[in-house]
Amino acid sequence: NGSAASWPAFASTHSKLARLTESSYNAVGEVPACRWVPVDDGTSHPAVRYFAFVPNAQLFDEQMFAISPTEAMWMDPQQRMLLEKGYAALHDAQHARSSLLAHSVAVTVGIQANDFGSMKIGSAKGALPVYAVSGSTFSVSAGRLSYVLGLQGACYNTDTACSSALVAAHSAMTMVRHSECESALSLAVNLMLLPAGHVLLAGAGMLSADG
Repeated sequence: NGSAASWPAFASTHSKLARLTESSYNAVGEVPACRWVPVDDGTSHPAVRYFAFVPNAQLFDEQMFAISPTEAMWMDPQQRMLLEKGYAALHDAQHARSSLLAHSVAVTVGIQANDFGSMKIGSAKGALPVYAVSGSTFSVSAGRLSYVLGLQGACYNTDTACSSALVAAHSAMTMVRHSECESALSLAVNLMLLPAGHVLLAGAGMLSADG
């Protein structure tokens, strides 16, 4: 078994996350001015002033995965994080890409937010490259993992909102138990890049009250 993670407050492992929760540390902070992309001036709304942010979400080593700088620029940061954490999880389990090529390894991905596609394509000028489609399409997320990491099993994404990670993990375990694959890689990601959705949810009374 192997695992990899990236949580707010630089909690990069499950043990660090456990220590974070045990210490009662508050990972919620004021949103940096550079993080939100203004949408109808939604960044001034009190509902989007404070968040728990995953650090360095904008960073990506495209050369490590043989991805061109142009394609990387059009890739949803969620896809980039899935690649990095997927690779790290396999490395943590002491698996090399070459050792997995002849085996059936399924990939399940829980993913819900599609802010990047709306933001990037909506602000583009002129003709769009094909990377605009592959970089912001959910179905590509799991497929890219299988292709780049050399995994030859079923791969798919699931969106059940807040339970996406749990459903993806459950699906992976079910496939292994039913011998539909030899092993499975299960991941989940959720990066919120636009404030508009939270402004709407706050107006509908669907966000937690301050306490």
